[in-house]
Amino acid sequence: MDYPTAKTTNATELKKYQWDALHDPKKLIAPWMQNEEEGAYVWTFWNKKHTLLFNHIYDYHKTSNQYYLDKIKKSTTDNIALEYNTKSLYKDEQEFIKNWYIGTYSGEKIAKSVFDKIKNTSKNSYIESMNLTANRVYLGSFEVENKTYPTAIYAVKNDLSKLKKIVVTDSETLTNQNKIDFVFCDETYIKYLIVAFYEENAPSDDPSLIIQIEKFVGDDTKDKWLKYLRILGTEKEKEGNTKDEIVLDIEGNWWIGQCNEYFKTETCWNDNCSKNQCCNKAANKILENAGTSTNRTQQIIIAKSNNSDCSGLIGKPDEFQEAIKIIDKSLKEHNLPIMIGVQHPYYTQNKWIFKCSGNTPKVTNHYVIIRGKKYDNEKKQFYYLFYEVGTSSPDNGKSSNNRLYINNTNNLIEGKTAYRTTYTGDYYVVTEVRKNINQKY
Repeated sequence: MDYPTAKTTNATELKKYQWDALHDPKKLIAPWMQNEEEGAYVWTFWNKKHTLLFNHIYDYHKTSNQYYLDKIKKSTTDNIALEYNTKSLYKDEQEFIKNWYIGTYSGEKIAKSVFDKIKNTSKNSYIESMNLTANRVYLGSFEVENKTYPTAIYAVKNDLSKLKKIVVTDSETLTNQNKIDFVFCDETYIKYLIVAFYEENAPSDDPSLIIQIEKFVGDDTKDKWLKYLRILGTEKEKEGNTKDEIVLDIEGNWWIGQCNEYFKTETCWNDNCSKNQCCNKAANKILENAGTSTNRTQQIIIAKSNNSDCSGLIGKPDEFQEAIKIIDKSLKEHNLPIMIGVQHPYYTQNKWIFKCSGNTPKVTNHYVIIRGKKYDNEKKQFYYLFYEVGTSSPDNGKSSNNRLYINNTNNLIEGKTAYRTTYTGDYYVVTEVRKNINQKY
């Protein structure tokens, strides 16, 4: 019989090891696992101890058994120990297993944050850093294409700022354990899928971040998830729309929030973060951290309102186009972030309202910092990444979900912030852009 070559991409063909497995499933069972609780029909991921860990998590966190999720719901601590009987294991395997704990923070929130950061990263770019605890497994369930998958995210290291995303057109290129280029992906015969992320030149058994996803019969789990994470794409998607993309301060060192005690001596300060009004101070501090500055004389007003409550913003076409040029030049030529004013609604008496501020212009009631420009392949639209200063959470402040989309139809730049999820529309509309001092535009 003829078997497909390594270059074969026809999904209807079987490789020889798959054909052999169908006729003799015992070939899939590693000798050291034939009598283990982890069961049969698995590949070995890197080494025995990793595979033991993955199988244990699968056995107690899958559609038919949510044992650990039930434990998490009852827990009053930030982690729980694995309930793994390690007596039959070698000493190094015992130590490896005992070093891992289940994180009790919401696995769904962790998963969404991690997946979004991976999805929103351009090819060959570093993934936005993640604030996870080393040797924690975060469990949850996540929906892709109307199907819910139990997921486990393993934070192997504290520093997750040096992981790069690549884009491939054939998922098989990610399965070679002897030649890993930042991302590895493979699957067991019937149980689960592993996607692992590495620092540059790291050995195969030293990933920094691992994602485990349950497989289902008849479901092309691997390719479906790689497409969802935008790691697997067409040739066109592999090239990406990177010509006009740029992100500054990847590690987030410039960011500071308005509730930081750095501003405690300022008149804008309030111990209640929700009443704190130091957004302008915080935005200017970020500019200072980046080595630049601005003031109100540098502003260009790009939106106006004809209503007494400052609602219903209208774009100013000429100023809108000028603002785009200024922002892009600051990012791409000056390599500097830029300060903008935005308008947002207020939530009071169980409803959202608009009201004018005491700023100039009075349609501006908040300030943030633009630090990048990217392209959304789904919306087919460019957007600006921004630092949110109106939160005490670094994750929300630096989130890749802080996006302001360029709308050429209504001449407005509008979008959402990660820390406000209850408002259904575009929470922010850009009202002004402030040029950096001593820069030529």
